[in-house]
Amino acid sequence: MITAIEIENFRGIAKGTVSGLKPLTALVGANNSGKSTILEALYVLACQGHPAAWLEVIKVRGWFGLEAVRAITYRNNGHCLVGEGRPENQRFMLQVQQTLNGMKVDLIKSPTGQLSSLLFEGEKVDPIPYLANPGAIFIDIGSIHQEQGLEGLYSKAIEPGIPAEEHLTALCAVLRPATKQLRIRTVDNRSLLYTMDNDGVCALHFAGDGMRRLFKVACYLAVAKGRVVLIEEPECFQHPIAMDEFTKLIWAAVAQGTQVVFSTHSLELLSLVLAKEDGRDLSKACVVRTKLTDGQLITLNIDGPNASERMAEVGEDLRR
Repeated sequence: MITAIEIENFRGIAKGTVSGLKPLTALVGANNSGKSTILEALYVLACQGHPAAWLEVIKVRGWFGLEAVRAITYRNNGHCLVGEGRPENQRFMLQVQQTLNGMKVDLIKSPTGQLSSLLFEGEKVDPIPYLANPGAIFIDIGSIHQEQGLEGLYSKAIEPGIPAEEHLTALCAVLRPATKQLRIRTVDNRSLLYTMDNDGVCALHFAGDGMRRLFKVACYLAVAKGRVVLIEEPECFQHPIAMDEFTKLIWAAVAQGTQVVFSTHSLELLSLVLAKEDGRDLSKACVVRTKLTDGQLITLNIDGPNASERMAEVGEDLRR
């Protein structure tokens, strides 16, 4: 589990540290206060600075050629760093250099000085090693429908075997309590994923938008069991009932050893996440408030029990 991260010259953050991260962490703050950047830096750190992770972060906000490469460093100053503090070997650095035909990105892992490079020429980039088993999964709720289909996600989630399938089924039962089984069936030469319960079968492809988004989140949580899941504004496009189901889903994942860090602007979602309910250990949760001034990241960490009391009993808006 990642408990702290150090960031230098990354996106809009010139310097800052986030500490006290818990198995379930909510990032709150105004727009342009560094929340998305923290999630991206956590992704690089959890993936051990792998070239594919850096490239994913470079492209995650849209690919605009070399300008997207420049934008990865604070005010295009040419280098950035993410680290977990000590030991020193958990620090990963990126250096951007202009070349005659494009741009070169050197990736350095300290203290060994191991160097790998990506070369960008216009819209082309050198082939990079495939990241087969990433240490983190990044979920953008807003664009989740543009990603892999339900059937593909389900197949990937159960690849490890029967325990993984049972884990995913348990997560889906949080969304649809009657769920007994998930199966892909071929109908009219088309493979569709079905949920099976005492009332019959239901093709998830034809379920409502909110349910399909939540099922995809469940698949990602199943794939990333025991690792890190980073979620950008999960309240997007979701009805309050769906946010309640999402809350139950991430608490179920945390109980099974997955670390979940998400950003949010929703006071309602925060209240649901921090509600005192049987089976929830609020000591495993925290709220991190972020503020960005002239590139300096300032954070305030509020532990779960304290945050819960301040919201429920005092009615405090922890986003401020």
